[in-house]
Amino acid sequence: VMATSQEEAAALGRKLRALKLSYVEVNVSCPNVKGESSIVEELSKQCEAIGEESRHPVVFKLSHEQSHNEELLRAVWSL
Repeated sequence: VMATSQEEAAALGRKLRALKLSYVEVNVSCPNVKGESSIVEELSKQCEAIGEESRHPVVFKLSHEQSHNEELLRAVWSL
């Protein structure tokens, strides 16, 4: 899944809650995410919202071409 805001991420999570899933993959790779480290906080909030609302483990897909991967990993790892 991919959301454009924290509110949309929470709504997606709620829709996924009733499904029997092993995990939810959040796609934060190019071309789904544009911009640089200024978006890291928003992306980590979206991952957190999806996990809290879906009650499923969250994994996220990164692109090797994004320069803010390390910062994003630290932000999401701390959730």
